Amino acid sequence: MGPKRVSWCVLVLAIGGIVLCSCQRTRRAKSTAELIEDLRSEKRSRSRAAAARSLGERKAVQAVPVLITALEKDDADPVGVSAASALGSIKDLRAVEPLISILAELNPLLREAAARALGELKDTRAVGPLLAAMKGGNAEAGPALAQMGESAIAPLIDCLGEAETRRPAVEALVMIGKPAGGRLIEAFRSSSGEGRIAVARVLAQIDDPQVRHTLSAALQDGDVRLAAAAYKFLMRIEAADAQDLLVRALHDYGDVQMARDFLSSGRPQLRIAVQRWASENSYAVELLQNNGAPHGRRQ
Repeated sequence: MGPKRVSWCVLVLAIGGIVLCSCQRTRRAKSTAELIEDLRSEKRSRSRAAAARSLGERKAVQAVPVLITALEKDDADPVGVSAASALGSIKDLRAVEPLISILAELNPLLREAAARALGELKDTRAVGPLLAAMKGGNAEAGPALAQMGESAIAPLIDCLGEAETRRPAVEALVMIGKPAGGRLIEAFRSSSGEGRIAVARVLAQIDDPQVRHTLSAALQDGDVRLAAAAYKFLMRIEAADAQDLLVRALHDYGDVQMARDFLSSGRPQLRIAVQRWASENSYAVELLQNNGAPHGRRQ
């Protein structure tokens, strides 16, 4: 290859690099006003969604009205979801009511995005609608309520008494943790049946002296059903009879998660109990150990 041809190739590469860098600078240099205009008028949903995300990253308060419009009027998944996420990041309370209205949308992706955003906004107006959304199966409503903190504790405890909301309420209260401890103890002492068992399941995952005293006293009579609900608490303490109670709880009320937790504890007595339980219920211990899908099912 001659010197002239080499020089020409170098020149072409240099020009290409300059053009590429120029394009990158142009993309990076888009102003907030330009992004708002993209969100308002771009024909491609991908471009509108990208603009919404960028506005959220910039926490551009001036973009809130157009983001709300996109949330309410744009049926394209990426645009509505990105707009909801941006509104959650910006945390402007003008978005609360529009986001609440989206909780009733037919599109599950939009409903969940709205719940996540409301959790970030932490406005108490959203507690009731999020509870309704949780009852309706919105998987993000429980975590959003947990972010609400104090204002969501009492209604979440009430949900422990209802079969359809029990599991997400337990998970949300565990996320809240110690701040919910006092009210959970009151509920534990005053409730009965499945509601009390659900409260115990939450308390078992809160490491607090008052909780320890409450559960230790309640378990003194060897209530196996209660022990099964509070097994994570029993695994933390050093009570002499705790392991025997845990073995009985696994035998009578065991499930896959309990078995896996027992295996990961490293305690020989609990491992032996899991092996026996797995054999009786047609589970493969190896798959339990490896977190694979177990064979068989709990009878």
